[in-house]
Amino acid sequence: MRVELSRQDIHAGDSHGLKRVVDVPDQMRLSELLVKVIEPFVPQVQGLTWTCRARVHDEWVDLAETGSVDGQPDSRLLIEDEPLAAAAAGTRLPIGCSPTWASGAL
Repeated sequence: MRVELSRQDIHAGDSHGLKRVVDVPDQMRLSELLVKVIEPFVPQVQGLTWTCRARVHDEWVDLAETGSVDGQPDSRLLIEDEPLAAAAAGTRLPIGCSPTWASGAL
């Protein structure tokens, strides 16, 4: 399964690593994808939460939220956990991540 990740920049100088393509096993579960692929892809910054949307079952849905609490990733899956092969339409899974700053974090 080809996972196509993209994220928005978080400041004017943030232009490195905005896109990544990763090939993972079809039977990888969405929860594993969150921990092994999405968490390392998005910058973990205190006060910043990422909402990641994916094309699941032929529609764009909020897939997961991830952020940082005391320097450690704090993530949750927002849909039912299932294998990628069941969730994705075809052989690719596009995922887009958008940042939200907590009030007073800047």
